[in-house]
Amino acid sequence: MGDIAGEEHRVQIAAGASSDRQDKVAAPEKWVNYFVRVVALMERTGNALGTLAFTWATVVLLGGYPAVLDSHGDF
Repeated sequence: MGDIAGEEHRVQIAAGASSDRQDKVAAPEKWVNYFVRVVALMERTGNALGTLAFTWATVVLLGGYPAVLDSHGDF
């Protein structure tokens, strides 16, 4: 195989494409874009909730220790 690191690939699109053809192709792409955005929003929301839950659990867990620690005996 030859070295393809510096090669450039081009795709030409016909300038005379009808608008009816573009509308038919664009509809499924719009649906996919909408679906991907909804999934990304759900993932970001889940990530934010997970971070919030982790932080809350850490604060609750570590917040109970100062009341239990005896400054003279533990240190």
